[in-house]
Amino acid sequence: MHSIDYRIPAELPRGLTQDAMPNDFGSPCEEVWACQNEAALFDYSFLLRIRVHGPDAIRAVSNFCGRDFSSLAEGTIQYALTTNEEGWLISDLTVWRTGPETLEIMTGRAEDLPAIDCVLGSYHLEVFDLSSQTAVLALQGPEANDILTLLTPGEDVSQISSFKFRDLQLFGSVCRVGRLGFTGLVGVEIVCSVDVADKLWCILARRARPAGSRTRRARPRAPSARRATTATARTRPRARRGRCAWTRRRGPSRCRARRASTART
Repeated sequence: MHSIDYRIPAELPRGLTQDAMPNDFGSPCEEVWACQNEAALFDYSFLLRIRVHGPDAIRAVSNFCGRDFSSLAEGTIQYALTTNEEGWLISDLTVWRTGPETLEIMTGRAEDLPAIDCVLGSYHLEVFDLSSQTAVLALQGPEANDILTLLTPGEDVSQISSFKFRDLQLFGSVCRVGRLGFTGLVGVEIVCSVDVADKLWCILARRARPAGSRTRRARPRAPSARRATTATARTRPRARRGRCAWTRRRGPSRCRARRASTART
């Protein structure tokens, strides 16, 4: 798969599946390096976008996610989790406050949409599935701000702080630029219309290395972030057979005992 040949799929994937995005664009190692040292571009159009509007929007989404969004300011994003009836983690998503009575939910799990319809059906609000109209491009890496600022004259993208978003003009079309990403590096996610997605991809791909799902799974991080992320390893949840299991690191005494046992054998 060559980046110059890539096109945003006409029929967008619904949710993160095995074929939701290209595996790579020639070299996963080079893609990881670009993400850590320059910039990498990902097609995240598998994300579902659900708009919730009405007097009960805040209360309903808060109840659905088990998190209070009443203090969420317009132009701000918050992370959220959903669980099944037994309390096991089944999905993570982001909630964007786009208006006084409007929230937008972004999720990579297709099953979340019928769940949202079911839970929110009893509230005074409307639910709109905007997924088929929306493409999402993730620009991640140290040069992401500079690249996007060059393409938006008069705007300084670096001024968009963490978990905030702003609507910007990109090539005659309004795109939503949010300061978040899965890498832990400087980066943004660009929410745009499918009509301009191909053009935006081609222009960004000349300045940032296109990257695929193998790079996403590698979770590239800045060297300075490694020590901080190691400290959270004790309580990082991981999915196992549809449930959430807590990882635990072996303490020094257990490691020494294991080495001693191995040496005796």
